[in-house]
Amino acid sequence: MKRTLILLILFVVLGSGAYYLMQNRDTTSTTSWNEAGDFAVENVDDIYKIFIADRQNYRVLLERKNGYWTYNKNFKAKKTQIDDLLYTIGGVRMKYTTPRGAEDNMRKNLATSGVKVEIYDKNDNKMKVYYVGGSTANSLGTYYIMEGSTEPYVMHIPSFQGMLKGKFMKQDDDWKDLMMFGEEVEDIQSVTVDYPKQKSKSFKINRTSASEYDVKPFYEGTPVSEKQVLNAAVEKYFIGFRAMMAEAFENKNVLRDSIINTLPFVSISITDTKGETKICRLFPIPQLDQYGNPVLSTGVGMKGKQSIYRYFADYKDEYGDSFRLVQHRNFERLFWSYDYFFPE
Repeated sequence: MKRTLILLILFVVLGSGAYYLMQNRDTTSTTSWNEAGDFAVENVDDIYKIFIADRQNYRVLLERKNGYWTYNKNFKAKKTQIDDLLYTIGGVRMKYTTPRGAEDNMRKNLATSGVKVEIYDKNDNKMKVYYVGGSTANSLGTYYIMEGSTEPYVMHIPSFQGMLKGKFMKQDDDWKDLMMFGEEVEDIQSVTVDYPKQKSKSFKINRTSASEYDVKPFYEGTPVSEKQVLNAAVEKYFIGFRAMMAEAFENKNVLRDSIINTLPFVSISITDTKGETKICRLFPIPQLDQYGNPVLSTGVGMKGKQSIYRYFADYKDEYGDSFRLVQHRNFERLFWSYDYFFPE
């Protein structure tokens, strides 16, 4: 009797396991795992270059530099997008092998909608080259095939539900880093701030030693202060450059050319100790009411002035020019005046 009970329990356990496996597979497979199904790069720190392309002239080149990645050589890449891509490359796992009778459809899917992915190491040696296609009918798996192989596989990331192709194909601006200023205090050599309509408030700062600075008016006609520069005030100002990001890119804005040809509210230029310079010109976007009229501020000292919540930013760094949208609440900490750096 005891032996019969043990066998019955074993039968139930094995039956339950088999049922679970059947429910978590889309279909049965005619083949088993082999090297052609080994798509994951286990140590993503070994990856230094990723090239992605499709049949419709989509081309993306991502390259690792000193602590960051670049996008198509002309832009610094967005860290969150790179991290997500590396997580996908390192975490992809086989969901199941080629289903019976489905090989031709899988190959057709990869041939028509597949995106090619080439992965290289530090020495420019190919680590992996494969194609990523569309998703399965239930969207829980994605078709993959290794270059040179005829055996497609259905892959997934165990902790993620959805197709993986979208991890490799992003819009142009989605790959670009929104960071504009990210300098530490000790890395800043000089800063100039020009208010074209408020020339007396404009200034330029130059580092003269590790902890001392020279602050002068930007315009020659502005009286030079005879007071001693507050070095602590300069360093407090420099702290504002540590993490200054844009809200979004506006490179395709049809009004871009006309906007950048108008007078900006402020032009900010920063040069680091390596000699690299970034320039940002901000153009206010007036807040309008439902009738298209400017919304006026009611704040202390601001009554009667237009409310500004955002600016268009014409930005230039070592990677080139771009047009962005920035928020006033972030950038206002950089809107200092010349007299702020001296004792009252």
